[in-house]
Amino acid sequence: MQLTNVFHSFALVTSFSCAAAGCATQRQCPSTGCVADSQITADVQERLDRMPELGAPGSVRVHTIAGVVYLDGHVSAGFAKKQAESVASQEPGVRHVVASIAVSK
Repeated sequence: MQLTNVFHSFALVTSFSCAAAGCATQRQCPSTGCVADSQITADVQERLDRMPELGAPGSVRVHTIAGVVYLDGHVSAGFAKKQAESVASQEPGVRHVVASIAVSK
């Protein structure tokens, strides 16, 4: 629970900072165009929810800001955390993955 609060606080501060600065980020997009953050979030969440080794659907939550995917939640083993990171990093449009996933074992 405390980890979730830290993540949410970080995301909120990042969002406000970006809004105050006018979100003056320049993304490098392939010739096919940029993938929207909301689409990246939906695609990664769908893929993770179909992975029983991560636990019940929604065990790992996904948020994307400017192509950076933030993962948080709980899994039962270290290899599951690595799998979630790998899946997220392979999604088109993802620039970086920040994993705040707790391992219970």
